[in-house]
Amino acid sequence: MPSNMIFRMEPFEDRELNQILSDSMKELNSFYGINWNQHIPRLVVVPNRKTVELWKQGDNHGWITGWLEGRSVYVVDRTALQTEANKTAETDQYRALIKHELSHAFYNIVAKGGRGPVWLQEGVAVYSSGQNSFRTRPAVFHQCLEFYSRGGKDVYTESGYMIQLLVDTFGKKTLLNLIGKTKEANSPEEFDHLFESIYGSKPTYQYFNNLSKNN
Repeated sequence: MPSNMIFRMEPFEDRELNQILSDSMKELNSFYGINWNQHIPRLVVVPNRKTVELWKQGDNHGWITGWLEGRSVYVVDRTALQTEANKTAETDQYRALIKHELSHAFYNIVAKGGRGPVWLQEGVAVYSSGQNSFRTRPAVFHQCLEFYSRGGKDVYTESGYMIQLLVDTFGKKTLLNLIGKTKEANSPEEFDHLFESIYGSKPTYQYFNNLSKNN
C-alpha cells in the first residue's frame, strides 16, 4: 500500500475554532429550523495543500479549501490558505468557510435524502454562511444554472445571490420547503417542475434577472 494512503489524526484544543463551531451550529440551527445538538459534525483541520491533494487523490482541482464527508467537516489550515493557496483568510472569512461546510450537513438533513442541483446546494451554503458579504453581486446571472450535477469554482459566483433573491422575495420557509422536496426530483426536468410548483416559474436566468431588477 502506498505510504500516501495512511494519515495521522489527533485532537487539539483551539478556543477560536471551538467558538466558531459553537456559533455556527447555533446560527444554522436557527436558519434551518432544526435542533441539532447531539452527535454534531467534527471539524478536521487539514495542515496544508499537499495533504488535501493526497486525501482527495488529485480530485481537488487546485481550489478546494473545505469539504464535507459524512459527519466530518474538513477545512485547510488558516495559515496554509494564506501562504500556499494565496487566499485571504481573515477571521470572518475563515469563520464563513467553516460555516459553509457545516451548512451542507444541515442541508442534507432537511433534504431527507434528496440533493437538488449543485447550484442550489452551494447557493444555500454560501447564503447561510454569510459569504455573500465577501462577493460582489452579479450585474447579470448567466452561468450558475449550468451546475446541475457537476461542481466548479464558478458556481459560487452567482448561486449565493440567487438564493438571497429567493429568500428576500418569497421568504426562507419557501426555500426550506423546496429543499425538503428535492428527493421528489431525480432529473433536471423534474426539478424544474418542482421549482415551478413552488415559485411559479422554472429556474431560468431570465427569472432570476427579473427578481434582481425588483430587489
